[in-house]
Amino acid sequence: MMRPRTESVWKLLNPFVDLNWRAQVLPVMEFFHKTTPGTHVEHKTASLVWHYSTFLINIIYKTLQILVESSRKNVFYFVLQGRQIQNLASSRRQS
Repeated sequence: MMRPRTESVWKLLNPFVDLNWRAQVLPVMEFFHKTTPGTHVEHKTASLVWHYSTFLINIIYKTLQILVESSRKNVFYFVLQGRQIQNLASSRRQS
């Protein structure tokens, strides 16, 4: 993704990137959102971001991380861990 400073719209750098992994991962992230107060799932053009905000969430976050990682068979995304977020984004084009 790229957004020129003079524009407000983000552009996908690689139009051939495979976003099919989102359908596989989104139900897991939505389950954790629905069962964990103080969280939400953000849908971006090429990624999904699970936001969380409390100390006790760290246990749930680790569980989500394990489940997401275990579902990575032939899936083309990578995980970015940040401060109170887990961002899943497309990593390459599917052959």
